[in-house]
Amino acid sequence: MTSRRQWAALSVATFARFAGAILMETALAVIVEARASAFAAGVVGTALVGGAATLYSYELAFAGASLIGFTAATLVAWGLVETYDPETRTVVAD
Repeated sequence: MTSRRQWAALSVATFARFAGAILMETALAVIVEARASAFAAGVVGTALVGGAATLYSYELAFAGASLIGFTAATLVAWGLVETYDPETRTVVAD
């Protein structure tokens, strides 16, 4: 069963997505959208991994969640471009 905290997080995520749509393509909209996605992923991910642990086993659920986490970390490490220049101490956007 879904707890009140999970429903609250979904409500915050829905509101944040609505605010992001209003803000259009500003930098703040990107931040709001990223935060909303993180909230939603935390709620949905918890439910999915918990469901997998209930239906199958804790080990399989842990292995699946770990695989997703390691895949995400690898994609970020491979595709993220650093925009901070330590010599000038500024953010360089190309």
